[in-house]
Amino acid sequence: MMKISVVLILLGVAVLALVACSADEPEPAPAPAPAAPAPAPTAAPAPAPTTAPAPAPDAGPKTGGQLRVTSQASIPSLDGVFSGAYVTAALAVHLTHRLFEWNNDLEAKPMLVKSFDLSSDGLSWSFELRDGLTFHDGSALDTDDVIPSLERQMSNFHFAPKLLKSEFAADPAFEKVDSYNFKLNLREPFGQVPTTFAAPWGGGPIIPSEMAATVAQEATPQFLGSGPYKFKQWDQGDKIILERFPDYKAIGTPGSYLADVHNAYLDEVVWLEIPDEETKMAGLESGQWDIVDGASLDFYQRAKNNDDIYVPIYKPGHRSGININHNVHPFDKKEARQALYAGLDIAAIMAAMGDPELWNMCAALYHCNTPLETFVGEDVYNEVDIEKAKRLLKEAGYNGEPIQLFNPTDYATITPIGLALKPMLEEIGFVVDMPAQDWATMIANSKKREYALFTTWNAHWSESGDPIRMAFLWPGDPEDPSYRIDRPNDENYKRMIIEYAKATTHEEAMARVEEIQEYWYENVPLIYLGEWFSIFPARNYVKNFDVKAFPIYTNVWLDK
Repeated sequence: MMKISVVLILLGVAVLALVACSADEPEPAPAPAPAAPAPAPTAAPAPAPTTAPAPAPDAGPKTGGQLRVTSQASIPSLDGVFSGAYVTAALAVHLTHRLFEWNNDLEAKPMLVKSFDLSSDGLSWSFELRDGLTFHDGSALDTDDVIPSLERQMSNFHFAPKLLKSEFAADPAFEKVDSYNFKLNLREPFGQVPTTFAAPWGGGPIIPSEMAATVAQEATPQFLGSGPYKFKQWDQGDKIILERFPDYKAIGTPGSYLADVHNAYLDEVVWLEIPDEETKMAGLESGQWDIVDGASLDFYQRAKNNDDIYVPIYKPGHRSGININHNVHPFDKKEARQALYAGLDIAAIMAAMGDPELWNMCAALYHCNTPLETFVGEDVYNEVDIEKAKRLLKEAGYNGEPIQLFNPTDYATITPIGLALKPMLEEIGFVVDMPAQDWATMIANSKKREYALFTTWNAHWSESGDPIRMAFLWPGDPEDPSYRIDRPNDENYKRMIIEYAKATTHEEAMARVEEIQEYWYENVPLIYLGEWFSIFPARNYVKNFDVKAFPIYTNVWLDK
């Protein structure tokens, strides 16, 4: 049996990169990397965020108080397996733990797991849970909860667990040994098991077995976890309140992000739904609330120049994008999708995002200034050739049928995309219907599978970090309830992703990356625009707050 330290070395850091939002149904889900026992070939730790650190406190942490945070958008659910929305994950990580959690380098480290081993043939993972863990209702957390929680995770649209189930896991995948020990059995070695179970987007939050019995395509009717905060109140459309879980058993590794020892210094954490961006910023300046999660980029300079506020920034950031429903005419034809890249002024769309210090153009599929940067196929990026776009649209057989463009009215880092995009689409020749709807409504309406285009974003730690995280590139069954209509359903992507996962050197992996990127620009599964970097302005009295991938408020305290 390999020892834990050896396994972790083999796992490498080809971990997930960071989401935000990306849409809930058509949204990002982190995924795995190359199979064990070979080292992960390409991914390096996500670059450290550029952050304005909180002012140094005069004294140690203080206990008490209520932290008030304005949510990026309306919150559709607390269930991170059912919903892929950023706002769901950003809240749910305070309620639940996973078997593994991310450290500062986005590596998977043990959390609920006390120890684990990998068999010498790479086909059996053995896990021992920490003892004495409880859920918020006082019930014990054991393997009878863990196994159905992980099975539920593996049955929804999140890519890493689905890949594990479909291509690598035995049937049945899990084997209970006793109340604190279980096994995962595989048909083929897959080294990113800890990474898959650690992902805060689509990872396996461990919940009571009764809740885990809810099918993954439905939200659990209640939400209990084992995290440092527990659910208190939800006034839908207004606020959600979490309160300190007094019986929380602190576990983890000090100073290591989600894998940290979580100290619930705050009495309560409140997420407020404030749809107007100016109101969010004005309320922060006046002290009505303490943090703006994902503030509009327009407010960056204003916040930076306020002596009472500091501004954490997340880099390498996110990819603004346009998800495409390949089942709606004319986007079932690649010429119509090519028309988008040909005709859209990507620079103008990104300029609508706000301060130019917080975004840039980038034709590299897996982000610029990263180990997977390549510019193969970039000649079609930002062409701004209207006549070419019109010609391609005609070749696709488009005859002026109205298309639905889904764009939220209440999401600072998405709303500007649709406002800039709609007139460009109309100039190309599309007849566009863009209904007014907030983010939660847009997510609900997306389940009807009738939209044509869906504005959103992915993140480096999520789907846009490497090929294995790109859920939407994996083919599937359109009749499956978890099938995502924003996927190309092209078997060539499956082949290339598996080949990438099996690569044992960076050179081999880059060959697959270049193949994928060239094929991407030819077939256009979706439109990636530019990169942007989210901001999280906070009052100076908010201490120990930083953003590694997305914000977490355990270990945060108030000095006021």
